Amino acid sequence: NSGMFNIKYDANGNKLWTDTNNCSYLFTLVSGTKITLEQSGNSYVTGTSLNQYGATGYPDITTIKYNSSGARQWVRTYHAPQGASPLPGFDLSNGGSIGFDIQVNNSGEVFVFGETFTPSGVGLGFIKGNALIKYDNIGNELWVYSYAPGGVTLLFTGGYFSGKRRSLLLDSQGGVSVLGSLPSGTPHSYIAKYDQNGTQQWVKSSPSFYESI
Repeated sequence: NSGMFNIKYDANGNKLWTDTNNCSYLFTLVSGTKITLEQSGNSYVTGTSLNQYGATGYPDITTIKYNSSGARQWVRTYHAPQGASPLPGFDLSNGGSIGFDIQVNNSGEVFVFGETFTPSGVGLGFIKGNALIKYDNIGNELWVYSYAPGGVTLLFTGGYFSGKRRSLLLDSQGGVSVLGSLPSGTPHSYIAKYDQNGTQQWVKSSPSFYESI
């Protein structure tokens, strides 16, 4: 089984705690992609899990909050929008998603950015997009903004499982900017800005791919 582990060390390299997440009744955490910290000592990690029901799995953005002692405070998953065509071995009729970046502001609000794929209903074609999710400090989902301009591509093309070209940046006014890439249709990178309520302020695109914002 694949899984994820988080380890905290002190300034001298002594191990303070470890949290391992492999197979469980609810989900198997496949990979952790990004971790962020806040001054209180809490830590947050986002990545990808497969919710397991028999022989099928649903890739989801999975986010975990830990306190300074390594105890989990909450775990949240995000499911992509429903689609039409399943991939053999994985029932993806409900879509799938991959977590790539996470940041927390001074109020403890958590922003998670990832990529989504929704079956197009045409063979193994998928519509790819990006999702920006905001949680409060106790894990309540405040809003989600999904961006998918259209176009169909094969699931495993366009660097889908690469952690590059997807990142976010918070500002002092409570807003957030994201750098995303969309291989659907014409491949391109884009930068979009959202206010604290999740309303998109503007979006700019480029035919080039960029690594970070």
